[in-house]
Amino acid sequence: MDVKNKIESILFISGEPITMPALAKAVGVSKKEIEEGIEALKAELQGRGVRLLRHENSVALVTAPENADLVGIFLKEELKSNLSKAAIETLTVILYKTPVSRAAIDYIRGVNSSFTLHTLLMRGLIERAPDPNDARIFLYKPSAEFLKYCGLASIDELPEYTLLAELKNKELAAMEKEGQEQENAKT
Repeated sequence: MDVKNKIESILFISGEPITMPALAKAVGVSKKEIEEGIEALKAELQGRGVRLLRHENSVALVTAPENADLVGIFLKEELKSNLSKAAIETLTVILYKTPVSRAAIDYIRGVNSSFTLHTLLMRGLIERAPDPNDARIFLYKPSAEFLKYCGLASIDELPEYTLLAELKNKELAAMEKEGQEQENAKT
């Protein structure tokens, strides 16, 4: 598979802009090869419904500007409709694992959740914020609007949430203890 195809696959699955260094690392090629692949992909996508957008040091796949009205209508209809099975699954993961990264959501669900997360963000059901430990990653959590809509004063009022939170805290404590023991064994 050539570099251009690899770039397209990574950008498609990402659903968000990717920096050039991150793209080069993901594809496993040099920055020069990434530049050449991006230019080839950009040329190939001209006149199609998807385009390559390059902004500063990042690239992303976006819809063609001439389809903006059509895409806008489609998204408005999507927002008016009931939540899909994928949206409900994603929202459930966010509710019970909050705050959670997209990679963790994808891993739990076994599929790419980019479009679903975008839809949930547009509906105002979830919020995202940079991970304090890694600014390149976003963490997702339920929005205050969602909790209000569900009649919840806090996330602790979710069914079985307290039990799950206790289990999660015990698991984290055990992992920290194991990590400390390993560090002590090295010294």
